[in-house]
Parts: sequence; structure tokens; C-alpha cells
Amino acid sequence: MKFCKKHLGTPSLTAVEFAYITASYCYIARTCASK
Repeated sequence: MKFCKKHLGTPSLTAVEFAYITASYCYIARTCASK
């Protein structure tokens, strides 16, 4: 979580893409874990 917050502190397209990818990964991981 520290890594994510540190990355979000940078207002750039890369940070936005990173946040989106991280959110997608967390969502997929949660979906697989619940099955």
C-alpha cells in the first residue's frame, strides 16, 4: 500500500495507468480468491 500511495503522489499519466492496473489486478485477485 505504501508503494501505491507513493506512486499516486505523482500527477502523471503513468501514475494513473499504474493505479488502474493495480485496481484491476486487486479486483481479479479478489474474484479468484472468492471462488
